[in-house]
Amino acid sequence: MRESAPKQAGLVGMSEPSPHDTGSQPSAAGVEAARKYDDWYATPQGSRMARAEEELLGDLLGLLDPVSAVLDIGCGTGHFTRWLSSLGLDATGLDLSNAMLEVARERSPGGHYLRGTAEALPFAEGAFDVAVLVTSLEFVADQERALVEAARVARRGLVWGY
Repeated sequence: MRESAPKQAGLVGMSEPSPHDTGSQPSAAGVEAARKYDDWYATPQGSRMARAEEELLGDLLGLLDPVSAVLDIGCGTGHFTRWLSSLGLDATGLDLSNAMLEVARERSPGGHYLRGTAEALPFAEGAFDVAVLVTSLEFVADQERALVEAARVARRGLVWGY
C-alpha cells in the first residue's frame, strides 16, 4: 500500500507550534455554514457547476500526466479533494478555515486535510506532482506568494482557476 501524501510530503515544522494552528475550535455556526456551503454541490446548479469544473480540471491534469499526488490548496470543505481521491489520486487538502476543514473531515473521514495558508505551505519542495487552486486564489492575500509556494511544492505543475 502506498504511503499517504502527508507522510511522503515531508511536512515541515508540523510538530512545532505553528501560526496556522491556533488550536481553536470552530464555532457551531461556522461549521453549519460550511455544511450548507458544501451541500450546494448537491443542488441542480451546484451539480452542473461541479461537473463542468471537474471535467475541466480532469482535462488539465491530463496534460500533466502522470499524476499521483495532488495538493488542493484552499480546499474548503474538500469537495474537489474528495473528487481527486475518487480518481485514485493521493489527494491532500489544505485550508485556513477550521470550520471548512471540520466538514471536509466529516465527509471524508479517511481524507488528508491540514490547516495552513497558501502563502506558507508546510511541505517540502517537490512534495506533490501537482498543486491545484480551485476557486481559492481570489481569497488569498498575497496571490503571487501563493503561486510561488504552489510551484515550490509541485514537481510537474500547477492548475488554478478563478
